[in-house]
Amino acid sequence: MANQTGKNVLVAFKAESTFNTVPATVTGAVQMRIMGGGLGLKKATIQSQEIRSDAQTALGRHGSRNTDGTYQCEMSVGSHDDIYQAVLRATWATSTIAAQANATAQFTCGTNNITHAGVDSFLATAGGGIKIGDVFRISNYSTAANNDLNLRVKTLATNTITIFGTGILTAGAADATCTLTIFKKLTRPATPTRRTFYIEEYLQDIDLSTAFGGCRFTSLRVTGTPDGMATVEFGVMGASATAMATGTSPVYTSPTLSTSMPLVFADAKLSYQGVDVATVTAFNLEYALTAKTEPVVGSSISPDVFDNDARLSGSLSFIRQDLANLAAFSSETEFGLHVLLEENEVAPKDFLAFYLPALKLTTVSANLGGDGAMIEQCAFMGGMKEGFTATGYDNTMMTVTTSAV
Repeated sequence: MANQTGKNVLVAFKAESTFNTVPATVTGAVQMRIMGGGLGLKKATIQSQEIRSDAQTALGRHGSRNTDGTYQCEMSVGSHDDIYQAVLRATWATSTIAAQANATAQFTCGTNNITHAGVDSFLATAGGGIKIGDVFRISNYSTAANNDLNLRVKTLATNTITIFGTGILTAGAADATCTLTIFKKLTRPATPTRRTFYIEEYLQDIDLSTAFGGCRFTSLRVTGTPDGMATVEFGVMGASATAMATGTSPVYTSPTLSTSMPLVFADAKLSYQGVDVATVTAFNLEYALTAKTEPVVGSSISPDVFDNDARLSGSLSFIRQDLANLAAFSSETEFGLHVLLEENEVAPKDFLAFYLPALKLTTVSANLGGDGAMIEQCAFMGGMKEGFTATGYDNTMMTVTTSAV
């Protein structure tokens, strides 16, 4: 009999049409790129409370069941887009081109902004629908150095986009042939889209699978350090687990596997309180839905996995240079955070970005003593941006943007 090794495992998933039911079509699944983790079956136990004269206890029973666990993954462009979509309970908006109404509209680049001479406003959908925190590129611009860069929207005015960073662009002349492309993104919709998945863990050495039904992706935790891969951990809660019979594995046929390279934080662009910073030593963010199953009479399986309001939190560690973070914590200052991860290649660089528009610090501390720099730990909480419509923000706690098709 073969023995199963720890690493020769294939994890694949596909959205369910019916809760806790294997999809009718076994093609079209996605193979998850993982570092570790996994799901497991859990059951409540039912114990007798009878007081017996022989001082023994009757054999108990199993009660309601569910499955939960996490998958740890290295982040890469396009590899986990279905899961980001599921956690945010949203749908990816496709890339768009910012169009201008009149044929003579011109774009002009400054060193940190782009202006246009058209009649449409960047603050209106007719102007292309660009929002603060979006990532975009310009192409076919007369100053070639400005083409194909990943540019991050810091502020918007009627005719002006101001970008994060200093000296990112080269000042150039007005150009009527320039194109401005806004990349695919996720924002939280007014009505959440709730999805469940059928997940298979295929043990390839022994040719057997465990299938988990009625699964929701309930959280994501992004972690970054200077000398490590960017990682993301996805939380999962499901309704059932099935040990597939011999000869029925794998469930999914030829699941799609992405091939993009893992991302790192060493060369990431991180904007904190509107300014790109290079003193961050660690980064963490968590977006969680705190889901749960509900035990019912007459069935050991919950009729759904019930998700809840999203909660956003995280932390940053800095080399301490001043007491600005302590002052911001004391005064309850609101700020935004933008993180751009790019592949190690020449422009145009594939990317994945996160924008958190409304944050407040919840703790600021630093330990005295020790070797090297003094490290300041800053925890934060997030929420919705007040007055988002008039000021160019999406109505969302977090925006995810990518160059993946």
